[in-house]
Amino acid sequence: MGKTVGIPRCLLYYSYFPGWQTFFEELGAEVVLSSPTNKEIMDLGIRNSVDEICLPVKLFFGHVMALKDKVDYIFVPRMMSVQRNEWICPKFLGLPDMIKAQIRELPPMIKPDVNLRKSRIGLYYAAKEAARPFTKNNWQIMRGLFKAFSAQRNFDLEMKQGKTPLEILELQEFPEPEPESLTLALLGHPYLIYESFINMNLISRMRDMGVRLITPEMMPNSLIRKNAAKQPKNLFWTLNKVTLGAANYFLSAKTVDGIVQLASFGCGPDALINELIERRARREGQVPLLAINLDEHTGEAGLVTRLEAFIDMIKWRRVTG
Repeated sequence: MGKTVGIPRCLLYYSYFPGWQTFFEELGAEVVLSSPTNKEIMDLGIRNSVDEICLPVKLFFGHVMALKDKVDYIFVPRMMSVQRNEWICPKFLGLPDMIKAQIRELPPMIKPDVNLRKSRIGLYYAAKEAARPFTKNNWQIMRGLFKAFSAQRNFDLEMKQGKTPLEILELQEFPEPEPESLTLALLGHPYLIYESFINMNLISRMRDMGVRLITPEMMPNSLIRKNAAKQPKNLFWTLNKVTLGAANYFLSAKTVDGIVQLASFGCGPDALINELIERRARREGQVPLLAINLDEHTGEAGLVTRLEAFIDMIKWRRVTG
């Protein structure tokens, strides 16, 4: 049996897991996922991290704690940039260092630098670093990287066809909406939209209410970037740029009945993007917007009440014209 690599089931798991899994398995490693987020994992994360970071990063600490005694290595990539001339959140960049500083008796971390800001060749160097515990054979690394690209491309294609990571990765099933159902855009980072524990099963609740959902992952990348470019100044945070581009499109095209926007409390870039989107929504006044901030204190009853009231208001608008 090969060495085991633990991958926390949170943060960029919802964006890149098929590629990561395929790469390590091609090197002969066994990939071990942490359990879906639950209260125990959240409490572990809160206890073992610092107060100043956002809830999704605290969850990462909890998932690392849940994995650390079960695997030979833990995969904690240092995510710097995934697009030319853009950056990922600074906390992602410092994640390996924060984990090492806060959690004792860790197995070795696989922590390649992923920096595609200037060139995509950075991905090869990251793959070479990640493969070091398993092989130094460049041919095997390149083959693993090629197959990882293929798996990731298939994953992205399924999402463009309307599936969520919950359906693809977790094999969850949701009821099909009726033809006359409301259509809502659900915007935010993938680790907020698809992290069912901290958003109180938001996707499942909305589907049960008969709502058809559109998320940024279902939209063409070119459409998102075109609408993000409508801002007077270029935004260099990749994940927030996706949220802003999707919001700009829906507020202009008016192809949805409303927008539900998720953000993480304490996230500076989220606060900025939220303000830009809310100002435009108020100024244009055509597409209703519900903004929800999530942290460890968010209550289920309050969230559900706000969501139900928002959907009832949209239905009332439909009837009254």
